[in-house]
Amino acid sequence: MKLPLSTVTCKVSRHEEEALKEHIAQFFVGQTPAMRAAEARFADSEQGMDSLSYLISVAKDSEHEYHGLAIRFLLSLHFGEKHLFNLSTMLDLDEETFEHCTAVIRMLRYEGTSVFTYFKDGVQMFERLGRYFEENLSD
Repeated sequence: MKLPLSTVTCKVSRHEEEALKEHIAQFFVGQTPAMRAAEARFADSEQGMDSLSYLISVAKDSEHEYHGLAIRFLLSLHFGEKHLFNLSTMLDLDEETFEHCTAVIRMLRYEGTSVFTYFKDGVQMFERLGRYFEENLSD
């Protein structure tokens, strides 16, 4: 996986220079916790988009076993307290769907954006999901 490159410059005192050089050397071979975390966040972002698309397709497929659960999960990410989601229901998911849900959560956590922003018509799409839920799935 090829990461986009950036240039970073900074000024440090002479007594900190050696420590910074050592830290940078470790960084470039992937030995620092920060570097491993940054690589994991990048991978989570890519996987998260694929997983979000998968969960949207499950939510739109009324024949899918996890149709209702996917809608509840997605609505909770968008509307928060208006559509609470019981996390223990995720324990009943198959491995693949569980991993898709956690990938979306990791992506949203690290990117700090709202779930609807990943789609051109995101606001309208989530409003439609909400109406469908209220009309067909709410208790």
